[in-house]
Amino acid sequence: AAEAELKRLIGADDVYARLLVAAGFKTLNQVANTAPETIHASIKQANAQFDIDGRLPSLEHVRAWVADAKRLTAPGEPPAPPKPAIQAWFTDTYQPTDAANRPIAEGNPNNPEKHLIALIDSARVGGTVDAALFELHLPGVTDALVRAKRERNVTVRLVTDTDYYYDRKDRTKVAHEIQKLLDAGIPVVQDNRSNLMHNKFLVIDSQTVWTGSLNVSDEGAFNQNNNSIQLESKELAENFTYGFDWMFTHRRFNPNRPQGGTPHKLVKIGDATVETLFSEENVSDRISELVRNAKSVKFLAFSFTDDQLGRAMRQVKANGGSVEGVVERVGATSKYGQYQPLKDAGADVYLDGNQSFMHHKVIILDEDSDNPIVITGSYNFSNGADDKNDENALVISGDKALTQKYVEEFKRVKAAAVAEEERRAKRTPAAPKASVTAPRAGAAPLPAAA
Repeated sequence: AAEAELKRLIGADDVYARLLVAAGFKTLNQVANTAPETIHASIKQANAQFDIDGRLPSLEHVRAWVADAKRLTAPGEPPAPPKPAIQAWFTDTYQPTDAANRPIAEGNPNNPEKHLIALIDSARVGGTVDAALFELHLPGVTDALVRAKRERNVTVRLVTDTDYYYDRKDRTKVAHEIQKLLDAGIPVVQDNRSNLMHNKFLVIDSQTVWTGSLNVSDEGAFNQNNNSIQLESKELAENFTYGFDWMFTHRRFNPNRPQGGTPHKLVKIGDATVETLFSEENVSDRISELVRNAKSVKFLAFSFTDDQLGRAMRQVKANGGSVEGVVERVGATSKYGQYQPLKDAGADVYLDGNQSFMHHKVIILDEDSDNPIVITGSYNFSNGADDKNDENALVISGDKALTQKYVEEFKRVKAAAVAEEERRAKRTPAAPKASVTAPRAGAAPLPAAA
């Protein structure tokens, strides 16, 4: 019971909790009313006496515990409200040009970048941060990871794509943000292959999962259309830790990974039932099945070349259902693109109106039903995402409030697309798409926002 109370202070670290109890500190009040130096000395003595563990908290860690204990036990201090079970944020980039979007996105207090930094800063003393990030080019996020490691003894681990491990201009050098992590003693694993480690997820303190379409980059946060979603669930965190460990510990990426190992296929979070899909799990088959059974489909697609999914949407339309969507303009009319076949089938689809990338990977099904579905994650609707890349997607059923947030985002992105179509019809188009590439050594350039 004493350890359980102390974990409110230090998180899930059993060793630190046992050390505090062995040192005679069994309640938050005891910690709050004792000098940090006394607690630190008592912990060192207890560790030597009982041989609990060689890993000791620093005096700075203990000072942070005392400050938190004072806050938690202050007279009349209301308990901190619980985090919402599921939260989602969007980049607020609906203008036609980067110049117009950037100041809006940077000034938006709900920009995902700000919430991501706050989430990393919330990792407890002695806690954990596992990050699988396609790229890392946001200094504020890098600094938060370094702070967690240096100031709170958080165990931070990163997996990234080889293309973004190295400097974009000089492929013989490690990228600046990656080097900052290495200098702080944070281990970084790259995938070392031509296919993409395309995830954009974090697991914090074995309890909180962050995922979505947002590449952790300046362009992703302030120019592109993106979404990020944060979910509170130990079981979901176990799912993503499972996927992370295959990459970080075993160095195995899709398709070189077994199917069926995800610990909890379905997880209940508040009103929602959440299904975890990693790319080795035949994601296209599952999403196409869900779409075929729907009466209403809304989608936002950065890349849409998956013919099976396109056929499923056309079938919904043929059966009298509603299909609406916005597709990123770049590549939409390629040989395998599904934009034109859907348009020919009578679907209400548009090319996007953002000078930068419309980077969402979102499908909304039966929004007005008792069991609406939101699908989101890093997974593009493409054969590469299904067969080659390492990806994740969430199928979130039954959360009406969350569904409406994504419906509102769909409406905003669609309105921008319609406005762009009207501009082009008047022969006054917005600025051309930005050309942002990150070349793979010895290969053709790749879009920076895959």
